[in-house]
Formats: sequence, structure tokens, C-alpha cells
Amino acid sequence: GKPQAIVGFDEQGPDTKARAGPAPPSLPKNVYTNYATRTEPGALTVLLFDGLNTSRLQLPYAKSEMLNFLKKLPPGKRVAVYTLGSQLRMVQGFTENSDELIAAAQQLSTRPHPSYTNSKELSATIGELSESGLSKSPRSYRSMVQFLGEEYQGRLESRSQDTLDALTQLARALAVVPGRKNLIWISGGLPFDVFSNAPQLQKVTALLAATRIAVYPVDVRGVVMMGADGATRDSEIYAPVQTQSYETSSGQYAENVRIVETMEDTAKLTGGRAFINRNDLASAIADGMQTGAHYYSLAYRPANVNWDGTFRKI
Repeated sequence: GKPQAIVGFDEQGPDTKARAGPAPPSLPKNVYTNYATRTEPGALTVLLFDGLNTSRLQLPYAKSEMLNFLKKLPPGKRVAVYTLGSQLRMVQGFTENSDELIAAAQQLSTRPHPSYTNSKELSATIGELSESGLSKSPRSYRSMVQFLGEEYQGRLESRSQDTLDALTQLARALAVVPGRKNLIWISGGLPFDVFSNAPQLQKVTALLAATRIAVYPVDVRGVVMMGADGATRDSEIYAPVQTQSYETSSGQYAENVRIVETMEDTAKLTGGRAFINRNDLASAIADGMQTGAHYYSLAYRPANVNWDGTFRKI
């Protein structure tokens, strides 16, 4: 409720001139450190290729668009490439060499993670089940549908935890790199349950923000088409009496809402921006890097020096 004196203001952009940075620490012989110094201006870019939360139909296109982006990468941009599958893995550290980045991206796998599934795949499986002889036994059929639903939920919870763990690891790994880092998360999206996962998501995004990492999710699903298709067969059994649309009854609508909310919340809580419902993924990645190149740092020293560990409203 009181004005605070600003003690530091630093604006950064693509045209900001480099200035002298801190001198590296003087260390005794055979003593090493992971402390890093930077003299070049601007933000660094991290490309996270998410094979854990992306379907087999979307992965090849996502990889192709990522390569298109790297082939047109402007000179002087420092970029690193990470991939998320069974674990987080650094494929290429920060470099300005486009050839090294392209070579690294070409090695990325387009095979989906075994735990990946979505509501449309679940709907298709139940549709196949309804055509089998098991459907003649209502009790067995309901038990099997319940089992499939629980398996889907279990896979989703496992992916959610693995994704949060990976983002936490990435934040800690990049904490020693000075300055702002823009994390471009190339993914098919994670449909977090807002009520059960919100505290965990807020904790992870707070860590990302504290280490000056802004997240720019890019939804590789492009313009989303929900509904039945050849793969879903006759899975409209979700709604024998058509009181709801198939998109709603199969869970696709709710899943899409959660994916979009997760991407937008992650971007908002870290100072980034989500790119959703567009097919030009290479342009979306470029827009994320360009947007993240403009930022400022503001510092103030609180007049209230009662350090009691509570949060303060600014």
C-alpha cells in the first residue's frame, strides 16, 4: 500500500549492445565451477521437443516444423535443444551454430511414448469393444469399459508427474545460466486436472519464473478437429441417447479445454505466451523467440524490512 523506490531498471532487446560482465571467479588449481558469465545481450532460447505428451500422428509434423524453424534461424541466436520422453535429455547445448542444431534435431525420435493416450484413442478402443462378443454380456462389458477408463487415467497421472518433474529438472539445470531464458515447449499438450494438479503446477511455474525462464507453449495439434472419424468406429456408444454431442460425450471437448488451460496458465505464470490453434508451427516457434527477445528487469528494495516469510502484494 506504499510507493516503493525503484533501484534498478534494465531493458533488453535484439539490438541491445553488449556490456562488460562480471569477471570469472579466480579458482585454485584443479578446482572447477558451474558458475557461468555472459556478456552478450538478449535472451537465450530453449527448444523442448515433447515426445511424452504428443501423439504419433503429430510428432513427425512437429519435428518437420522445428527443422524448418532452425533452417531459417537468424545468425547470432543462441539456442539449446532438449527432448522429453522417458526422461528429460539435453540433445544440444547452447550454440549459435545452425548446422549443429539441425543435426541434433534430425536425431529426434518421432515414436510416441508408450504411456501416451488421449480421449479419442480411448473412445476408439471402446468402439471396437462394443463390436466384439463381449458387448452381449452387459456386466462384463461395463467392467471392461471401467478398466479402460482407469488405465487411461493412470497413464495421464503418470505423464503429468513425469512432465512436472522434467520441468523442475530443466529449471534447476538452467538456474546457473545468467539472464532470461525462453522455453519454447513444443507439445501436444497435457490435460491437467485443474483441481488436483493446480498446486503442483503453480509450484513448478514459480520455480521457472524464479530462474528467469519464460515458457512459450506451442500446441502441435494445430487447428484441433474433434469428433468421430474412421479410427473411432462406432464409439458413439458413449451416448446411446444422443443428448450430447459426440465431442462432449467422448471427453474430447473437456480434454481440449484442459490442454489449452494448462498451456495458457503455464505461459501466464512465467511471463510467456501460448501459441494455440494454428498450423504454422515454425512461425509460432519464431514468434515465441522474437517475442521473448524483448523484456526488462525491474528491482526494488522493500521499505518494510520485517522479514517474516509472508508474501507481499505489489
